[in-house]
Amino acid sequence: MNKGDSMKKKLGIIWNVIQVVIIIFVILVTIFVLCKNKYGYTEIANYNFSYTDKNELLVIKKSNSIKEKDNIYYYDVYKNKYVIRNAKVTKIENSKYYISESTSIEKNKIIGNSDKTIPVLGKILSFLESKIGFILFVIIPLVIIFIYQVFKFISTVKEERKEIEDNKPEKKDDIEVL
Repeated sequence: MNKGDSMKKKLGIIWNVIQVVIIIFVILVTIFVLCKNKYGYTEIANYNFSYTDKNELLVIKKSNSIKEKDNIYYYDVYKNKYVIRNAKVTKIENSKYYISESTSIEKNKIIGNSDKTIPVLGKILSFLESKIGFILFVIIPLVIIFIYQVFKFISTVKEERKEIEDNKPEKKDDIEVL
């Protein structure tokens, strides 16, 4: 094997690794886009994801053990749209969680009481979930990989056919002259 073949093999391995990374990235973004709950927020397993005003990703872990004085996250309606808010539970009475004397939150609207914020990731994921972000970072990379694989398949088939043609024994005439 000469240097050209060695370099070609290394580049092939690098390209295969890049393809795998792109496909994993695409799967993760697609899961994030498709796993919306009835309120319009991403929900995966026991976690709910939202974006803060500071472009952070807010990760809220679901919890069923909420006590008085816990800081909770819940769904609220603002301008005919669901938003995530947080407040401190002042009292719990008849399966209602009060955040003030007159304001209660139904149990099915409560998300959880533990959170974590990841800086900048909110802005990135928000862009990836947009139409232009999804096209640029999901659809186009997949099309490029698909086209590359089709060309690779076609060239492999051509090489195999050429190899078969080259290894075919020459056809002899059936008539033998005496």
